Amino acid sequence: MALDLKKYIIKHNLNNFSIIGHSMGGKVAMQYACSNDLNSLNKLIIVDIAPKEYPEEHSYIFKGLDEVLKFSKSRKSAFGLLDSFIK
Repeated sequence: MALDLKKYIIKHNLNNFSIIGHSMGGKVAMQYACSNDLNSLNKLIIVDIAPKEYPEEHSYIFKGLDEVLKFSKSRKSAFGLLDSFIK
C-alpha cells in the first residue's frame, strides 16, 4: 500500500503535501515515510496507531468471516459458521 501511495504521489506530481493516516492508514503512512525521500512531504500525521507490531488478537474473527464468505448461503448458516469461531 505504501508503494501504491508513492505511485499516486509521483503520477500526480505532488509536492509539499501532507499525509494523515488512521489505523491501517497510519501504518501505510509511516511505511511510506520510512522508505521514501521526504523532501516533498510537509507533514505526517498519525492517528490512533503506533509504530510497533501488534498481536494478532482478532485473527480468529477474520478466519470466521472468511468461512462465511466461502460457505454461507443464508444468514442462518452465516451465524452458524461464526458461532464456531466466536464465543
